Amino acid sequence: MQIFEDRDSEEEYYICRWSLDTRTGAPWLVVAGKKALLVVINCATGMLDACLEGHGQSINDISVHPTQPELVVTASKDHSLRLWNLQTGVCVLVLHGDGGHRSEVLTTEWCPGGELILVSGGMDDYVKLWDLRKYNNTINKSRSWQKSNGKGFVTKRVQIPAFSSQGVHWNYVDCVSWMGSCLLSKSVDDKIICWSPKYGQRRNSKFSEVLVDDGGGEGSDVRNVQRPDDDVTLIQTLELNVTKDVWWMRFVVDPGRTLLAQGTAHGYVLVYDLTTLNPKPIARLEPQRQRGKGEDGLRKILVRQTAISFDGNTIISCHEDGSLTRFDRETGQKSTDR
Repeated sequence: MQIFEDRDSEEEYYICRWSLDTRTGAPWLVVAGKKALLVVINCATGMLDACLEGHGQSINDISVHPTQPELVVTASKDHSLRLWNLQTGVCVLVLHGDGGHRSEVLTTEWCPGGELILVSGGMDDYVKLWDLRKYNNTINKSRSWQKSNGKGFVTKRVQIPAFSSQGVHWNYVDCVSWMGSCLLSKSVDDKIICWSPKYGQRRNSKFSEVLVDDGGGEGSDVRNVQRPDDDVTLIQTLELNVTKDVWWMRFVVDPGRTLLAQGTAHGYVLVYDLTTLNPKPIARLEPQRQRGKGEDGLRKILVRQTAISFDGNTIISCHEDGSLTRFDRETGQKSTDR
């Protein structure tokens, strides 16, 4: 239907996400990777709408705000996250500094409820929560900014996250996601951990209520009064299989937050029921046997990423060799069956 090819033959795209031009209703495909450029492709016109520059090194992940699709966050190898407004093409916030990540940021996701709250994880073993509601005025200014006014947009720096904990994982954090007010995160130790910040339970997930403001107004540091030693509550550990010591293998949670799918190094997909949080998978999806694919004829190509359809009836796995496998729920099954 459509092909977009970058003019730079050395570019390698690491991540793609869907967004929306709310002015025209056109679907945007947002991609980024090795060259640290955020590329916005208009799939209605087939044109390049924007190419945004700011990161100093490659971009590892993109998260599009669930209710304000013009707000996009990127996670980078340069230890920072950046909030962009795709409508005006400006960098609104840079999340980096005293309390930020100390190594490559691998993963990030907006809170699915629509709040301006973000989670991130990286090679420094940390999971961090960023409450950006304090910067709502700056975000609103980015919507009305125009190049023709002769003044550059003043990007704010966010140095201190609302929450930071190293105690959940002791190695690279390559995937994080929300489950209500709780978090799901994964490292390279053959497990996905469901956990919650303790103060998030006490304060009904109003993260900003446990922060101390230095009185400097918008853009000033907001420091967390919690110590990172005992600030999380472990809820459940989902047991994986043959993923140990392999990083950049990402799980996915369906839009209804009921299913989780995680690929393995042996080419199959594990499916978990988030409504019960059973530590054991409820299904193991294996590709059909094909000749020449592994010793016993089964495709055993590592699964880097998975996707679940909105109705939960289809799962796609993306393999290391560039192939895709599609799994469909068997017809005639009840919706409660997995």
